[in-house]
Amino acid sequence: MSIKIGTTHSGTVARKEEYGVFVSIKGLTQEGLVHVSRLRGNTQELRRERLKSIEVGSEMIVDVSDIQRQGRRTKIALSEKLVHDDLVLHHIPLNESITGTVTKKADFGVFVFIPDWFVTGLLHVSRMPGDTRHARNKHLDETTIGEKIAVFVVDVELKDDFLRLTLSEVEPQIEE
Repeated sequence: MSIKIGTTHSGTVARKEEYGVFVSIKGLTQEGLVHVSRLRGNTQELRRERLKSIEVGSEMIVDVSDIQRQGRRTKIALSEKLVHDDLVLHHIPLNESITGTVTKKADFGVFVFIPDWFVTGLLHVSRMPGDTRHARNKHLDETTIGEKIAVFVVDVELKDDFLRLTLSEVEPQIEE
């Protein structure tokens, strides 16, 4: 079997290292590396968490991102991130209520982890409930890390290899 860059394969985790996992693809004698930066999740924390959760022998869907032949050796770079980002981009439900968990707070809003999709998105203070800036800021102040909240994904984009989600606590008005 020969593989090509850009193809997607199912594989089995053959071994795990602190920098990533080696995946065996059926029909190939050589394992490919999924570096921790190429695991699913749109933040460094999520990718590190993903690495911890992977066990030898588990199945993964990966995309071939690079093949380098060096004499008789071939290095195969794999990416779980490409497959995952594509799924999120095309299939996460937009403008539907999804439950997430607040993971970080900032002056401008909160970051919310959506476990069913293994992604984190930004809930800007301007998209929080309240008729005035003061009311929205008060809502932000009262929001706590670890709190479960209902959010709407209003936008998803892939920019510079970074998956960004824009969230809202206010149900978006759909124009007919």
